[in-house]
Amino acid sequence: MEIGKTLKEIRIARGLNQTEFANLIGISESAVCQYERGGRYPSAEILAKISSSLNVSCDYLLGLKLENNDILLSLKESDKNIIMRLIDALKNR
Repeated sequence: MEIGKTLKEIRIARGLNQTEFANLIGISESAVCQYERGGRYPSAEILAKISSSLNVSCDYLLGLKLENNDILLSLKESDKNIIMRLIDALKNR
């Protein structure tokens, strides 16, 4: 299970530091650090909060399923806009 690596990648892509992310979820910064380093795994309740807050599926966080939608949802808004403009340009070729 690579939840720590996935969690860190999404957190950074959202422009959040560990303290901001911890406050968003309602957990301690040290818990976030431990999750990201793989020293501890979130409970089902915390996993659901993380999933909801980051707008990605629990399956994606757990590395069980990779969906295009999850990838897009994990990006910063500016990156999403770039991708959507690229898609529009390709459709209009």
